[in-house]
Amino acid sequence: MEKNIVLNPIWTSSSPSNVKELAARGEGVAILFEIQVRKELASGKLVQIPTDLDVTKNFYIICRNDIWLTEEEQYLIQLCREYAP
Repeated sequence: MEKNIVLNPIWTSSSPSNVKELAARGEGVAILFEIQVRKELASGKLVQIPTDLDVTKNFYIICRNDIWLTEEEQYLIQLCREYAP
């Protein structure tokens, strides 16, 4: 909004591989984590467009109340709460 840029998503997917393939075929622009596309960037299959846009993503931890969490799962949740803003 600060830059008067309007994003009009016409496709959303929970599969990074599908999004990468569509972008590589020139069928759109994808916003992905750099770690998800390192190999494709290195090979030239995808190109990175530098921006100064502040794009944020919210993550949620969801677990069922009727299932006990293992010690490792509890530790992971603790780490997420400690290091996430």
